[in-house]
Amino acid sequence: IIAYYNHFMDNTTLLIELEYCNGGNLYDKILRQKDTLFEEEMVVWYLFQIASAVSCIHREGILHRDIKTLNIFLTKANLIKLGDYGLAKKLNSEYSMAETLVGTPYYMSPELCQGVKYNFKSDIWAVGCVAFELLTLKRTFDATNPLNLCVKIVQGNRAMEVDSSIYSVDLIQMVHSCLHQDPEKRPTADELLESPFIKKRRRDMEEKVALLNGPNKRPRTSTMNEAPIAVVTSRTSEVYVWGGGKSTPQKLDVIKNGCSARQVCAGNTHFAVVTVEKELYTWVNMQGGTKLHGQLGHGDKASYRQPKHVEKLQGKAIRQVSCGDDFTIC
Repeated sequence: IIAYYNHFMDNTTLLIELEYCNGGNLYDKILRQKDTLFEEEMVVWYLFQIASAVSCIHREGILHRDIKTLNIFLTKANLIKLGDYGLAKKLNSEYSMAETLVGTPYYMSPELCQGVKYNFKSDIWAVGCVAFELLTLKRTFDATNPLNLCVKIVQGNRAMEVDSSIYSVDLIQMVHSCLHQDPEKRPTADELLESPFIKKRRRDMEEKVALLNGPNKRPRTSTMNEAPIAVVTSRTSEVYVWGGGKSTPQKLDVIKNGCSARQVCAGNTHFAVVTVEKELYTWVNMQGGTKLHGQLGHGDKASYRQPKHVEKLQGKAIRQVSCGDDFTIC
């Protein structure tokens, strides 16, 4: 689930600060594949995370109603983050139904197209559409106009079939079960997680998610018993430096926007910042003629005087950094 950090009021406008996903979204990821199909291991990794996210919101009684590749975000470490809850609806129980026609046409379930009541199984249909795209790089259903699209969805007339010579029978059957015309015959998100191809890798994947994800949420500015304070700011995690000839704090332009600071550490000459996206930036500063030790993780001994992203650690979740006299560890 994409992490919520904070919210602010600007007059009558609500501004919500969310986790920044520096890997784009699944839609663009699929486009970049062009004609190269994903390996099954990667598809299973993505589907496990998507099913886990859907299971989580369904347990809380939340119907997403707009699951699609554009709303599934990625970090550079290939962690999935299900986001965009603008159309989400709270249901009182697993037997409750919704009836408002919302969502993206290509991912609409047959019951939505037919204008009948729907429930959590409509989200499962959308998960099936996403899974189909991961396996074929094509939309599950395609048409030149909304009416023809709905007809194809209701009739189950898919654009193509999954190549069974590339992907396992269990995986293909799981996709077909999510795309069953009868919502009662579709699995729940929890049942998806018990699928054979996920179950045998589940513990390893859970450990991988825990390792890459780590604690995301930052402290909120108010508690449930306090009235929220109206604060308007577009920069909540900036870094300033001063000294070494700088009499006033100077803002570091590198650490801003999608690169907000989570932790700052200062040593004798080394400085480091861990961002909320768990990436590491290091640099040095010299004061009073102090000898520089430019071993900053960049594969050389250069003394970078501006924050530089440690590319060698790309894809690894950095949780904490410490700077000493000569070295920096994370």
